Amino acid sequence: YPTYLGHRLADAYLRSPAPFRRLAEKAVSLQRVSHDKVPLSFLARRFLQEAGLPLVDRHLRWFGPGGDRLSSLSRPLHEAVADLVPPGGFQSVSELMRLDYGSYLRDNLLVKLDRATMLSGVESRAPFLDPEITRFAWRLDEAQLTRGLKTKVLLKRTARQVLPRKVVERRKRGFSLPMASWINGSLAGEVDRLLEPSRLHEQGIFDVDRTRHALEAHRAAREDNSRQLWNLVHFQAWLDRWAPGTTKDALR
Repeated sequence: YPTYLGHRLADAYLRSPAPFRRLAEKAVSLQRVSHDKVPLSFLARRFLQEAGLPLVDRHLRWFGPGGDRLSSLSRPLHEAVADLVPPGGFQSVSELMRLDYGSYLRDNLLVKLDRATMLSGVESRAPFLDPEITRFAWRLDEAQLTRGLKTKVLLKRTARQVLPRKVVERRKRGFSLPMASWINGSLAGEVDRLLEPSRLHEQGIFDVDRTRHALEAHRAAREDNSRQLWNLVHFQAWLDRWAPGTTKDALR
């Protein structure tokens, strides 16, 4: 994932001269905000915003949906993965990969795969999660996984023996959705209903002003706030269905 490369770039970026960092920030701020699925401008902005955070907080910000930024609750972000933190905290990209293996892969990606296939009555398998392959993968050095800005180095080298190069080097097609355009288009009315300021004020769970600013900036194409807004919309829809009338006090 670009997140792993981002951690390596962050170390170099933070060691770079201050004039260079200011120039980079200026250049990114002048980029047009795109509402494509995962545009480069979005990745660049997130990188600069959080490159200076501690390793695990930076990782969770980059990998997470971002709704915590708009929350009025005070629970530290890293507490959500407290059971997966190694002794002494996270020190390397490999340890962050293990965190994602025990959380994001298990609780998110595999769940999506199961839902998508079961919807069509298809039995799916994940051959790369075979126990022997998994044990082999965890024995690999980081240099065999990424090199420079290239990812999946060993996997691609092996795949070239049996697949055309254009397939091996093809851009990844992930599970990402066109959330940014949906928020401004076909789902705009529902988003406005679920994030209505008086509703948020009564709940007290999310910061009303920050949420309103995030939505306005997104609609005006000044920022891409699709991930945190999408997280809030889903949370509000869940409350409507299962716990209407819930307030901040009920979550403490």
